Amino acid sequence: MTRFLALVWDDRDLESSEGASRMRRQVMNGSDWLVATDHAGLAVYIHQKSASSRRPISLQQDTGVILGTLFRRSTSAMEPAERRLTIDERQSADIRRTHGRSLVDSDWGSYILFLRRSQEHAISVFRGPAGALSCYYLTRDRCTLFFSHAADLLGLGSSLSINWDSIRAQAAAGDYLTRETGLSEVTAILSGECLDICDGQITSRSYWNPSRFCSDPVRCLADAATLLHLETHRCISAWASLHETLLLLLSGGLDSSIVLSCLRSKSHRTRVIAVNFYSQGAGDERRFARSMTERTNTPLEEIPSNIDIDLRAFADCALTPNPVLNFTGFDVEPVMQRLARTYNATAVFTGETGDDVFGHAPTPDALAEILQSPENIHRFFTAAMDYAELARISVWRAMRMAYVHLKWLRRIRTWSLYRHRLLAGRSNDSYLVSRSAVTVYESMLGRFTHPWFQDADNTPLGKATLIYSLIKATSSIAHSPFSAAEEPTRMSPLVSQPLLEATLRIPSHMHFSGAENGAVVRAAFRSALSPLVLDRGIGKGTPAAWARSLLDRNAAFLSELLLGGWLVQKGILDPQKIQELLSSQISRTRLGTADLVRQVYIETWLRRWIREGARP
Repeated sequence: MTRFLALVWDDRDLESSEGASRMRRQVMNGSDWLVATDHAGLAVYIHQKSASSRRPISLQQDTGVILGTLFRRSTSAMEPAERRLTIDERQSADIRRTHGRSLVDSDWGSYILFLRRSQEHAISVFRGPAGALSCYYLTRDRCTLFFSHAADLLGLGSSLSINWDSIRAQAAAGDYLTRETGLSEVTAILSGECLDICDGQITSRSYWNPSRFCSDPVRCLADAATLLHLETHRCISAWASLHETLLLLLSGGLDSSIVLSCLRSKSHRTRVIAVNFYSQGAGDERRFARSMTERTNTPLEEIPSNIDIDLRAFADCALTPNPVLNFTGFDVEPVMQRLARTYNATAVFTGETGDDVFGHAPTPDALAEILQSPENIHRFFTAAMDYAELARISVWRAMRMAYVHLKWLRRIRTWSLYRHRLLAGRSNDSYLVSRSAVTVYESMLGRFTHPWFQDADNTPLGKATLIYSLIKATSSIAHSPFSAAEEPTRMSPLVSQPLLEATLRIPSHMHFSGAENGAVVRAAFRSALSPLVLDRGIGKGTPAAWARSLLDRNAAFLSELLLGGWLVQKGILDPQKIQELLSSQISRTRLGTADLVRQVYIETWLRRWIREGARP
């Protein structure tokens, strides 16, 4: 991933110019940074370990640079996506005229635009839609400092403190992925958002909103399958073309199997090594993974999950702007790093977000989405029968659930993952968070609701979980809790702008047409998947049993970590719940293993930043 620093200042302001000069000297005193541009109120630096493979794209007339990866939009169905390495004068003019908005329609990828607007004495910073390349910023000495990796702030002497409201929201398993981060001074630029900096003032506007694409729906399943196959294959092919060798985390599920089938098409020259992690019982899906690697003639590494991990290694988690949650990361990531070195692989691909992208997890929201559009009401009863058969409930119950979900949305006016979880019947009692922390968080729900969900009338209910998965993927998945910045890029090629725009056009109820789960994606890729993967049903293996055994073995450390930690001290976690969970075998408690892992990540992240000087 591209690692960068950028500095914006007002060159007409003496104090701002002096502050910029000091910080530029600090950056260049080290030998790790290369200059991409530096004049007229904007300096951009690329870390030398990412500069060779990810050269910045300079705009004409030295008006700015684009960092990351950019692909030109295909103009026909048969045309592959082509990586853009240069920007000509015509496109540079369009970018300047639209302040970067033209890139939304002409290109896609994972990129950040820094644009000088000299006549207005302004700088625009635009983060492309659906890109894994993150961009954060803070203000200091009347300057604005942008960066991709928060650990780089330590060498610049930035003063940081913990944002306890954001930490509380995350610990409560609530919505927290907004512009705020776990560090009070650090703000995130959202996907598709553009910042304008002028006269020391920062304003923002959105160039891309996923709900907009739902207004042009595909009308039949065959067309939807054709569209989904085309964009899935094109996006995966584009990302794979950047690498000679890559690793693919192959669970054996539908999503990673589709990624493998696209990677192994005849047009590909990229070498692919599939990796399957397995544990005993339901966590062993090797037969599904093997059926796909045998079908595609792909080498497969089978790795048993390690139950002897010492969780004290969490203390060295990465310095990210938010605590990063990765349920199996402490086992998977070190092994993937070793395999990447062995095979000289430069990327790790996954099928993450596939359940939502491919509509493979139907909910009553898909039926409620039909009720949001009066012109589609004639489809409601047929869709309700399909959903009822798939979910094994009565048609009347399916229709009632759809009505309840729609009524709920219209009452609260905003979509919230936290509220949606409560609607589905999941109580806060099954989480380690204290009741007082939940009360405080609920009073701030609006503050931690993503802008895409502020207007419920424009959010198709069936697409809400897809949109939320996009928010997650572009907020935290790009940063690893255990990998260094220079490690091979980990990404899901399914989180790509053209593919997301395509799947947003597919009505949610179409994904369970004929009572077949994932009807559209199965129609699109039926010939490419093994019969074993196609016929495996809606269930999937999980590493839950492995995780419970691992946590049981580390119970003493977990008790010391959490009961004596910041989350308990600040009243965010309930010590009685922690004692209940850890006093007997974790596998026998009603409290969730996933929630325990989440709190361990948050607690160790807090300790790491405070150890590095962040104020608690």
